This record gives sequence, C-alpha cells and structure tokens, in this order.
Amino acid sequence: MEERVRFEAKFIPETHAFAIEFYSKLLEEDKEKTKADILQDLCMELTELREEVATMQELREAILADVKKELDPIRIRTGYIDKNTRVLMEIENGRLIKEGISSLGGMSDLVAKPMKQAIQRVSDEIAAYRTKKLNRERYKGPQEGNE
Repeated sequence: MEERVRFEAKFIPETHAFAIEFYSKLLEEDKEKTKADILQDLCMELTELREEVATMQELREAILADVKKELDPIRIRTGYIDKNTRVLMEIENGRLIKEGISSLGGMSDLVAKPMKQAIQRVSDEIAAYRTKKLNRERYKGPQEGNE
C-alpha cells in the first residue's frame, strides 16, 4: 500500500487572495490531477526556475569577468593615448608660440591662444561627459553589481 503524508494548507482570503485564485485556476484547468499533483508540479517548477536564475547569475558573473579581462588592456592603452596626446599638445603649443613669439616656454608658462581654446574645449567635453555619467548613475541608483 502507498504511504501517504497528510499536508494541510489553509488560505486566508484577505492575505492569500492571489494564491487562492491561482490554485483554483490550476484545479479547474487540469481536473484529472489531484491537489497533491498540482502542488508537486508547482514545487518542481519553482525549483527549476530557481536553478535557472542561479545559472543565469553564474553566466552573468562569467561574462562580467571576461569583459573586465578584455577592458583592462583597453584602459591601459587609453592611458598611453592620453600621455601621448599631452606630449603632442606640448609640441604643438611650442610650435604655435615659436611662430608668433621668439621665446619657447612650457605649457604652464606660456600658452598660445589656439592651444588655450583647444584645451578649454577638451576640458568642457570631459566635464560634460562626467556630468552625464554621474546623472546616469544617480538615476540608476544603487544596484547589485554596480561595477
């Protein structure tokens, strides 16, 4: 003889309205299944969904790790580009000053007007980008994995 375990669940209409409606709908849809079979199916489906979410989370973390590995060399190269750009700006500044003025100084001493304008424009663009980035992060709010 089959061993049976009694399980009793009581739904309170005020607090379990969704559960009552959902369970009743399942009972109506598949009248051949017993209440225990429906509850078993719900538990199995919940377990499968939780496993799927866990798998997706692991996949997300693996993708993030791969993307970070790919981005690190790009960040390093960006630093080199920034350094080289500054060197070129120093050289161009010297050329502009030399064409108009006989003495040559560093960019901190004497800066040609076109170079000042270029520096200001780049600084403004960087400031605008930072402001946009801060606004995006502020609207996003604190989230899990905000890296």
